[in-house]
Amino acid sequence: MKQSVVRRGIISVAAVVVLICSSAVVTVLLPASVASASTDFASFSPPLTGATDFATNFPNSSESFGTGPIGMIDNGTNFFVQDYDNGMLYKFPITGGDAATVQSASSGLFGLALSNGVYFGTGLGSTVSRFNPSTLAVSSTSVALPCGGAEGIAADPLSTDLYVDTSCGVYRVQNPTSASPTATLFSTSIPDDQFDGISISSDGQEIWAADTSAGNAVEFNRSGATVATIPDSRGLDGIGIAKPGVISGGINVSNNIFINNNDGTITRVDTNNSHAISTVATGGSRGDMVTAGPDGCLYATQSDRIEKLAPCFFQTTGTNPGGWSFHTVTFNANGGTGTM
Repeated sequence: MKQSVVRRGIISVAAVVVLICSSAVVTVLLPASVASASTDFASFSPPLTGATDFATNFPNSSESFGTGPIGMIDNGTNFFVQDYDNGMLYKFPITGGDAATVQSASSGLFGLALSNGVYFGTGLGSTVSRFNPSTLAVSSTSVALPCGGAEGIAADPLSTDLYVDTSCGVYRVQNPTSASPTATLFSTSIPDDQFDGISISSDGQEIWAADTSAGNAVEFNRSGATVATIPDSRGLDGIGIAKPGVISGGINVSNNIFINNNDGTITRVDTNNSHAISTVATGGSRGDMVTAGPDGCLYATQSDRIEKLAPCFFQTTGTNPGGWSFHTVTFNANGGTGTM
């Protein structure tokens, strides 16, 4: 295991131009140079221009298969991270920092999600639990799932529903805070495969999940039918979705997906060009889950740290109120609060 150190980096901010047309808003990110930044990755390819360490010094050991930080929530005020290696839940300021110096508590959770002001986490067993964002205490009550191995979790922006990846398909949890929540199989077109990372587009129409059994990124519609299947043999995990109407460095990245892989790479799937696949970051450690907050930045886990990727053109993860707006001229790094 490599030694964990705290490193600082600076990324220059790209100019942002918003073109308002009669029927759509197009955000154009002009090319910008990236200063030398401390990052796990060795190289980047367009449309990515770089990354910087955001949260560092997470424990890691050979017993955890090189897995450190996993589930994340960015609520615009604080940044929550679950660590696989020691089972601890961390609460960072929105600026990130050193895991050894911030508030933490034992939780045993895995994936994290924020839904309508309520904070959820999966266990590696067959439950979904709530946790208190102030104390980090996990509720004694939980939602039981029909299948174990619960990992990724995502909040539906159109309801209070949660979508949970398990070892036997993706489940939809309805009324998760009620006295009688229900969990039903969502991925009926792929009923038995194991899924890990999961992300839902801001309009709720695209549900992307990492099918680790088959080595595919799978897009589902809201009925659970398969829309697209993208092969990825690099240990696919977390999936981020680019905003619509975005051109970055002359490249149309509208609704593209970006996959954080276990082999230290990030791949881009060009959803506007027959799902063409390209490698946009290499030389990382072990990638796992990702999240995108109100700032539009994608945060990708590595073995002992979290990397903040540039540029910031990603759709917000979860149903955090007051999130990023398409009708702005610059990205607001602290837009939205949405605390419980």
